[in-house]
Amino acid sequence: MSTRTFPDYPVLMVDDDVHVLESQLTVLRSNGINNLLSTGDSRQVIELLRSREIETVLLDLTMETDARIIVSTNKNLIEAVGTGEFRKDLYYRLSAHEIMLPPLRDRKKDLPLLVNHFLDEASKKLSKKKLATPPELDGLLETYDFPGNIRELRAMVFDAVSKQTDKMLSTKPFRDAMGRDVQVLSRVETVELITFKDRLPTLSQASDILIAEAMKRAKGVQSTAAMLLGITPQALGKRLSRKGVE
Repeated sequence: MSTRTFPDYPVLMVDDDVHVLESQLTVLRSNGINNLLSTGDSRQVIELLRSREIETVLLDLTMETDARIIVSTNKNLIEAVGTGEFRKDLYYRLSAHEIMLPPLRDRKKDLPLLVNHFLDEASKKLSKKKLATPPELDGLLETYDFPGNIRELRAMVFDAVSKQTDKMLSTKPFRDAMGRDVQVLSRVETVELITFKDRLPTLSQASDILIAEAMKRAKGVQSTAAMLLGITPQALGKRLSRKGVE
């Protein structure tokens, strides 16, 4: 074992097999890793934090370490402590410095940076030249809530890069992953728009409502609005021209 130092954070690493340390701190199962530490594992982590000593597996030695443990979770640990699912003393030892990261749906401004980062990562791992992103991609992604959070965005980018043969990234893999054909009518905002107390609008009026909502979500970008509506940009352009919208 060794400690590799990052700025301000000496992090414990395992040279030969990272799963050796991981298996000591988590509960391994045949189908993955359990979400929270068991009582026995929690005691081991507390003892590690208290004593700053590690017993190596292969050499049967006890070594001191100055490593800091950085942990992350998508669970509400306060609630887990209250229900007894997570040890209170371990929580207080781990929560000396906390960073609360909002879900991706609450920080859409980060999308361009994250897409660019995942493009770099995908290009390297898939041995492909980095692709340019179409201008309408940002607007398209901003209309989506990402229930799978950052992992979902990363998967979208990797899928798009793996399927791409041109120099420009296609939006089709993103639209397919987002299930845009059903998402437009399933979101709460749209349901509220088509809930009418009085008489129903005509088909023409309903079409205008959908187009206005699509343009609003696309922030005025017609190509993105057309994607949301499932029509071509040319068809949307003609419709807007008839209404006197540039």
